[in-house]
Amino acid sequence: MPASINRLKPKKSDLAYLRRSCCCSATRKPEHLDGDGQADLTVHGGADKAVYVYPFEHYDYWRDELPGTDLPLGIFGENFTTTGLREEEVNIGDRFHIGTVKLMVTQPRLPCYKLGIRFGQPDMVKRFLTSRRTGFYFRVLQEGEVGAGDTLELVSRDGNNITVANITQLYTREQNNPELFHQAAQLEALPESWRDYFYANAHWRELIDRYHPSILWNDLGYPIGQANEIMAYFYNRVPYGVVNDRFDPGGQLGLHFDFSTPEYSQLTQIESHKWESTRGLGYSFGYNQNDTDLNMISVDELVDLFVDIVSKNGNLLLNIGPKADGSISKVQLERLEGLGKWLDVNGKAIFGSRYWIRAEDLTPERIRVRYTTNKGKLYAILLDEPTFGKVTIPGIILPKKANITMLGVGGKLKWQQYSQNLSITLPHKSLVKKSPAYTLEIGCMPL
Repeated sequence: MPASINRLKPKKSDLAYLRRSCCCSATRKPEHLDGDGQADLTVHGGADKAVYVYPFEHYDYWRDELPGTDLPLGIFGENFTTTGLREEEVNIGDRFHIGTVKLMVTQPRLPCYKLGIRFGQPDMVKRFLTSRRTGFYFRVLQEGEVGAGDTLELVSRDGNNITVANITQLYTREQNNPELFHQAAQLEALPESWRDYFYANAHWRELIDRYHPSILWNDLGYPIGQANEIMAYFYNRVPYGVVNDRFDPGGQLGLHFDFSTPEYSQLTQIESHKWESTRGLGYSFGYNQNDTDLNMISVDELVDLFVDIVSKNGNLLLNIGPKADGSISKVQLERLEGLGKWLDVNGKAIFGSRYWIRAEDLTPERIRVRYTTNKGKLYAILLDEPTFGKVTIPGIILPKKANITMLGVGGKLKWQQYSQNLSITLPHKSLVKKSPAYTLEIGCMPL
């Protein structure tokens, strides 16, 4: 379209002039200008992006930033090029009148990668946002006609006084203002997707500021591409805090994390980087009225799972879902109480423990063994009930004066060294209560 530069300046702060000329007047439709089209309607156009406005005042800035680049009016894809309407002067929710059309300001522009293609600058999207020269969008309140040279006249100012520039600064992390996040989340003129974004961000900040949690546990990758802002806010306020691997700081989950969270799974070997297996007692995260003993993990299976995870440097995050009245169902409670009773006896092998040089073994008697260490002692946890009076643990050599006991049973156990195998005489069955697993405490570390 030919450009017509009108040198008139607005005499009042509530007037702006349309600089982009048209060969004829354009009919304004609710979602776009008649004759205007967008390539990808999943991210472009729509009622909240019906008209894109870009201030003429920004063109001098871009001529300095992009020397040698031809910058005709409309190069930024705007429908209207205006004078007198900068982002820091326009509130979200402000209402305007032009020609026979009534409009309302809705949001700043967040450009996609195609802006970089248009200008031949791969970093153009980043430069556009950090410049804060984003332009903004109008929603059409009343359809009509508009032409080049028409005047945009302010009809009413939104009383919340949150400018287009404020929204951009919140999004690009130039402002860490919890109160402004809360206000933006409740701004009716702002599209719902923006309000949801600001609500979630405000919620994160409130939790961090009020409770200073030691762990920030996220799911589903929210906020997409912006998690570095939340994580930085958290680390600055909780220097020793940790975050999981379900944040998305830049288009991909797990670019930064302090611990990983595999779901309904275990590792086959020791992982030196901290990890946390997460699951429910059944197949649901939360209470499921259809859960029964048949589809829920048993106490024995829960203890075996827990011990296996700890032996490989992991934690177990177990989801417990309350019923509507806040109570815990019987089938869930039975498993929690079973795990608790086992820990009452065997807790020294778990609480504050660390992994050993290897996580597991299988004895000649076909008993599965898992190892942990704690305060200079080695714990060999037998996941299966011994059927013989002795158990032989391969690959362990002890000094002659080493002591071995079974947690929950009094007295030292007899043992013998056969080359690199350790043979331990177990307590009589009458002295040992039936348990999901049995822990041997070796009073010193192997040679």
